[in-house]
Amino acid sequence: MKMKKNRNILKGKMTLMLALLVALGMTGLGTVPAFAYDTWAVTLDPGWQYAGFSKIHSGTAVVYYTNVTPKKGLTVCINAGHGTQGGASVKTLCHPDGSPKVTGGSTAAGATYATAVAYGTTMLDGTTEAAVVLKEALTLKNVLLARGYDVLMIRETGDVQLDNVARTVIANNVADCHISLHYDSTTSNKGAFYCSVPNVASYRAMQPVASQWQNHHYLGNCLITGLQNAGVKINGGGSVPLDLTQTSYSTIPSVDLELGDRASDYSQASLDRVAQGIANGLDNFSKAFLDVPSGSYFSESVQWAVAQKITSGYSAIRFGPDISCSRAQMVTFLWRAAGSPAATAAVNPFTDVNSGDYFYQAVLWAVQKGITAGTSETTFSPNDIVDRGQVVTFLWRSVGSQAVEGTPNPFGDVTAGDYFNQAVLWAVNKGITQGTSETTFSPADPCTRAQAVTFLYRSR
Repeated sequence: MKMKKNRNILKGKMTLMLALLVALGMTGLGTVPAFAYDTWAVTLDPGWQYAGFSKIHSGTAVVYYTNVTPKKGLTVCINAGHGTQGGASVKTLCHPDGSPKVTGGSTAAGATYATAVAYGTTMLDGTTEAAVVLKEALTLKNVLLARGYDVLMIRETGDVQLDNVARTVIANNVADCHISLHYDSTTSNKGAFYCSVPNVASYRAMQPVASQWQNHHYLGNCLITGLQNAGVKINGGGSVPLDLTQTSYSTIPSVDLELGDRASDYSQASLDRVAQGIANGLDNFSKAFLDVPSGSYFSESVQWAVAQKITSGYSAIRFGPDISCSRAQMVTFLWRAAGSPAATAAVNPFTDVNSGDYFYQAVLWAVQKGITAGTSETTFSPNDIVDRGQVVTFLWRSVGSQAVEGTPNPFGDVTAGDYFNQAVLWAVNKGITQGTSETTFSPADPCTRAQAVTFLYRSR
């Protein structure tokens, strides 16, 4: 599910062939895969969170959607550092709350404003850092597209008029993770590392850092492990704490990845190795849901539901546990948990359920089993949010609507006349739920995805 947030997409969808790049003489960008993809141009939407902090934002980034299958379900932002003419003479706030930097770097600790886009360093042979990271970004793009990732390219030429804030905000709204490519200004061939979030309480408590810094570290560690396994030299433990503009404005997992320093080898063979290492790191990164913490009440349920192919995430790294579940999703979960049996019903009574819908068989099966009769004789209302009362009723009916006797009703919001009364008592008796408090079940509350899979898991 890509392009999941509101954004300003320029018109002009184009279907291209990557293989055509060969004809343009771009042989120095690594192996060019021959497959089709679609592209969209993206500009900074002034309505996006933090967009107002950007000072340079007339440029355009490009999203590439791979047609390789299976798709990874992840959009990766590749941000070739630097490359904004005039950016070094413009300043932006270091932090969205206006607080000062907590570490040094290209801007000293204690500063409240930083260079919008620094010029960057130069390699020992005189090649600019901006040129080298651009070459690496283009190489990495091809590798990721070939592996099934969608890619947001912030910069594909020598200049893009997007400052560091604009780049980060675009990534926040279009991608699932953000990797900015750089080389350090030292000359010791120190190896690769990522810029970790400084262990300073005030900084880690500032939003959006507070919500994301652990995800930043997880992404960074995955990338460093991937690079190391690909034979790329790593600096020390693989991370250096730095307070960066990118980190300070990122609402998705995001790292500044330093690929080496001015003395590092950046031959095409080396760039290919780095690209493979980053891709390997992303493969590992995409195996876990970042919003399913270990030890949460729903973590075991989610693992079970995914393993049983009852549901997947909203992306490779997001399960969406707090998102409300729809009626179509819930009956589909039940149907898949039952083994996805073919419905024998010959007639579809619902005008809002079509044969091409992913939930078509599930709805017909649910009606056939007496789990639901729809919201009217002719409507199922598949997109309506399913509430907690409906969910336990679906579950109860799916196992035969067993009568419950001798189980006291602890809930003041569940009465004997409610259609879900027996279902709630059954669910309590089976240990499927204990309600939202000792005295409330909250039957009319929306049922979240986490609750839905947990009810299913406990009712096995």
